[in-house]
Amino acid sequence: MFLGLDVRRLPFQGSLTSQEDALASGEPMKNTKTSNRALVTAVLAACLFAASACKSTHAQNCTEAEIEAAIQTEAEAEAETETETEANPTGGKTIKFCGQTLAVDATTVRCTDRDVNDISPLKRLVALRSLMLTGTNVSDLRPLSGLTQLRRLVLASTHVSDLTPLSPLSELTTLVISGTRVTNLAPLAKLTNLESLLAAYLKVSDLSPLARLTKLDRINVSFTKVTDVKPLTGLNELAVLSLSGTPVSDIAPLSALKKLVSLNVQNTKVSNLDLRELHGKLPGCRISEI
Repeated sequence: MFLGLDVRRLPFQGSLTSQEDALASGEPMKNTKTSNRALVTAVLAACLFAASACKSTHAQNCTEAEIEAAIQTEAEAEAETETETEANPTGGKTIKFCGQTLAVDATTVRCTDRDVNDISPLKRLVALRSLMLTGTNVSDLRPLSGLTQLRRLVLASTHVSDLTPLSPLSELTTLVISGTRVTNLAPLAKLTNLESLLAAYLKVSDLSPLARLTKLDRINVSFTKVTDVKPLTGLNELAVLSLSGTPVSDIAPLSALKKLVSLNVQNTKVSNLDLRELHGKLPGCRISEI
């Protein structure tokens, strides 16, 4: 259940794998160390629809805590695809961070402690590939600028406003910044390996920094100030796009996205006529508009 929504009733795109079925039914899933992309897609979809329902269909009964819970659940679903790194059992060099003792060669770190605001100890973890800081009081990302092996970074519901320190992280494939204080995506312009960007509930309006990130296959900018989707027209790998709760009115440019299979334009200014025209050009795309 996500904010009172039954995962089994949420409209996922495509069929569920056996692990997704286990997730929906509440049965234990097989333990896996590697990332299961289909599972992540299902969980994230559940969270996104939960958040959308909270902000739109039931907006009058929605609390800020529920919105934050939706964002945090979304971020945790992404981070849960890898196991948490423990201390080096051989007694090698370690650091202390977020109440944990971590080996300096740790590849995955997870911290959700609201009292944490200093991430400077992480500078030594040069092998780090996955980092989750959901719900912490972190605002300064400069200690991460040298972690060039980082692939997955989850910053949902933090105090982060400046993404500039992330510019050198060219190996980054997944970035979650939903519910932060970010207003400018320009520092992401050189992250050409980025595949998944979750940037909902931000005061962001300009998507042009994403124009050359041609590996992006999923973008969520729900409940932002985005009005112009033309910068996305060259993202030929884009398969999932959420624009719900934005002021977007013109979706005609999206007809160029031949791999688009899921589009959420709930609570936007898109007309029924434009929806029908887009569906005619992208018959394989599932469009959510109610």
